[in-house]
Amino acid sequence: MVTVESEKEVEEYLCSFLEKEIRLSVLQQPNLGSYGIADIIAWTVINEDDSRTLLAHVIEVKKGKAGVEGLAQLCRYMKAVELSLNELKNENFCTLNNVLVQGMLICEDLFDPEAMGFLLAQMQNVYLYKYTVTMDKGLIAIRWPGWIKGPYKNDIQVPSVVTSKQIEKKVNEIESGELDWANGNPYNLFHEFCV
Repeated sequence: MVTVESEKEVEEYLCSFLEKEIRLSVLQQPNLGSYGIADIIAWTVINEDDSRTLLAHVIEVKKGKAGVEGLAQLCRYMKAVELSLNELKNENFCTLNNVLVQGMLICEDLFDPEAMGFLLAQMQNVYLYKYTVTMDKGLIAIRWPGWIKGPYKNDIQVPSVVTSKQIEKKVNEIESGELDWANGNPYNLFHEFCV
């Protein structure tokens, strides 16, 4: 087994994979104001049945073990992104119909697998992946079950992480057929690297 020196190594691998292989737009270390700095936000626009959904993956990477604090941190970033993107959707309703924010906590192991299992079983749109790195296969991630998020109340203004121009550009790429999966589902493509 290969050892990972830092979280940044895993982040950079994921950013490269998401951008080049899955063709998602990727933001690394985006500042979410008082909510903090997320590791990765990967997003795209899905065009299905005359409805456009802005799909965002908020990814938190932990070198070594992750615990409840890591899940709370991820949920905080997800709420910031959800608020920001819903505000953007409301300003651009003719371009976007829906917003879906999913969270992914990616770590090598868990501090308390039993407690984390109970938490994950009660939350939705949040996924946990345990990763290993091997010489022959590189990064391999194995997914755990999902869970239902609780409310995070905060009246702080959230800076926009995705702009109208970026959405318009992504919609144009999809409509022009520039993206191979224009009629497919990037959600499924994103999970292809997982076992």
